[in-house]
Amino acid sequence: MSLPIALILFRFLTALVIFFSAYYLREDARSGILVLMYLGLLSDIFDGIIARNQNIATAKLRRLDSQTDMIFWLSIGFAVWFLHPETIRTHHFAVAAILGMELTVYVISFLRFGKETCLVVKTMGLKFVGCLHVFNRIRVCRYSVLYSTCFRFNISY
Repeated sequence: MSLPIALILFRFLTALVIFFSAYYLREDARSGILVLMYLGLLSDIFDGIIARNQNIATAKLRRLDSQTDMIFWLSIGFAVWFLHPETIRTHHFAVAAILGMELTVYVISFLRFGKETCLVVKTMGLKFVGCLHVFNRIRVCRYSVLYSTCFRFNISY
């Protein structure tokens, strides 16, 4: 098994652990979920880089990566829902808009190309900021200097 495939498999398994830990362990799982979230983010960054460097990046591998990304980030969303449903309720319009945009991309891809989307350009900056937001919502370190710096404009939550 190649390293990029191993990283994708790791992220998929991480998503399952995050989902079930949040559901069954609730508050006791917060620190573990945080660690797994960042490990999953790193595996997402490096699987593509390594695949390109090893010249094994294929359309099938990119599709597998995209589908695993979707499962991973949905597991993070469900973890936030299980641990802090008030956060999702407070931001239900934003959550619905994000899910609606993602669904729209998939529908357009199916209509236009006959298959699901496989994004070439990754939005690492948005994922990083999303991780910081989730980090705060999970409340492992509520007063993180990094979080405070990124959101110093007091955006209403």
